Amino acid sequence: CQGKGVQVTALCPGATESNFAAVAHAGVQAGGDGGEAPEAVAKVGLDALLKGECSVISGKSNRQMAFLPHLLPRRRAVAMVGQAWKKRLQSRGISV
Repeated sequence: CQGKGVQVTALCPGATESNFAAVAHAGVQAGGDGGEAPEAVAKVGLDALLKGECSVISGKSNRQMAFLPHLLPRRRAVAMVGQAWKKRLQSRGISV
């Protein structure tokens, strides 16, 4: 992250209130899933940059999901995430 005179921070947001899903034809409406406000995501990223952090994950549930593989066997973690996404997509009328 550091050492060459350039500071870089990787911001890893989850769902963010934006028009991205509509533009990406993801089958959901903008802001429809209650994602984080763009301003909140940007603040997390800028705060991390100013602290010199190499990466940051915005949102409590996103951080928990990112930590999950450290607690469970990989196969179980992948199955849990897959089940959660399948349920989420089906609730939106998207066949999986």
